Amino acid sequence: MLLRYIGQIAGRVDGLGGDSNAIPPSLLGYLPTHVPVLRPCEEDLREFTGKVCEVLFDCFGDFTGFVLDDCCERRTYESRERQIGNLVLRALKEGFTIMAVTAGKSGRIVRLVAKG
Repeated sequence: MLLRYIGQIAGRVDGLGGDSNAIPPSLLGYLPTHVPVLRPCEEDLREFTGKVCEVLFDCFGDFTGFVLDDCCERRTYESRERQIGNLVLRALKEGFTIMAVTAGKSGRIVRLVAKG
């Protein structure tokens, strides 16, 4: 009876495009090692953590970017996203740090992390 049940489960796995023979036997169940798939924009990520020391606006008063300072270096980031502008203005006012994660050559902001 157990062998028939195992055969049915193996048939389901194979039927959905998997390979039931690739799953090793285990008393604790199968725990696959998760390998994150990186999007092309996340292959060469660069991180910089610092405090917001400047918030940049154009001649019309629209948000255009911000500057992070970590005491040794300053980096300027360009963005016109209103939500990013709100976040960096709050970080400037409240003094918490920001980690900017950018995509390699383009320098495009991929992720911002606010640290308290």
